[in-house]
Amino acid sequence: MKTLTFCPETLRTLAGGRQFRLAAFDLDGTLLDTHHRLTPATVRAVRGVEAAGVQVLLATARTVGAIRPHLERLATPGLVVAHNGALVCDIATGAVPLRRTVPREVALSAAHLGLKQGLAVHFNGDERVYAFASHPLSRCYAEELGISLHYPEAAYTTPAEPVSVLIMGKFAPLDTLRAHLAGAFAERFCAVLSPWQENIWRLQLRAPATSKGAAVFAVAQSLGVAPREILAFGDNLNDTELIVGSGLGIAMGNAVPALQELADFVTLRSPATSHPRRRSRHASCRPWKNKSIPPANSRSQPCR
Repeated sequence: MKTLTFCPETLRTLAGGRQFRLAAFDLDGTLLDTHHRLTPATVRAVRGVEAAGVQVLLATARTVGAIRPHLERLATPGLVVAHNGALVCDIATGAVPLRRTVPREVALSAAHLGLKQGLAVHFNGDERVYAFASHPLSRCYAEELGISLHYPEAAYTTPAEPVSVLIMGKFAPLDTLRAHLAGAFAERFCAVLSPWQENIWRLQLRAPATSKGAAVFAVAQSLGVAPREILAFGDNLNDTELIVGSGLGIAMGNAVPALQELADFVTLRSPATSHPRRRSRHASCRPWKNKSIPPANSRSQPCR
């Protein structure tokens, strides 16, 4: 396994040493530290990539509202891939080249089943996050991302078709819910089930055939950039397609083992392992104790 140091000098050398034209960075677990912040060293590293003539693209599961502060800190162009590839948005101009939504029937069924089981349920618009009930996990999620939640009076006051649906809770009820939706709606959505906090999981529903990698490659094509000209960084299984399909795929030192095995390089350290994680104010939100070695059944369900 080849390793490298995640620092301004290394990234500048990588970006300038080959004919890369686009660098795609995940946020959580990649650029952000355990406080969900950009450190000064990380900002210098990303700006060093830009200084080498490589365009920076943030590609994340976050909503646009949760990306905006970090984009402003980096002072990079406004084009981002959000919602794990369901939305491509230029934050600077407001242009939306790509938006794929969850069918409303699927979203409402998921919300009904999730709320019935006491799970935290969110409908995610481009920027806003709609929570259907006051739930400790919802408050923890909002605190972690630094966003505000909106509590609709009824489902009809939310987006007609959300960009994504997020449901949080214990693994067993989430897996049962995912299986029920798969049986009822077949190929009308795709799902990713992955660990978040200790004993807490997240189920994200998106439009079928939606992925972060596919969205990044679509953006690259629109810019006249070939996959071999992309430098990609990530930490989790939702980054697999991007890491494998890019000219150079780099997994962070805290990445899940499966991604590290597929990457061209693995960083010795990363922003996400530089500092101990702060304990949340909410007692129900404890960190996943070893994110780099999740249990065998924690792998994200791929979107086909």
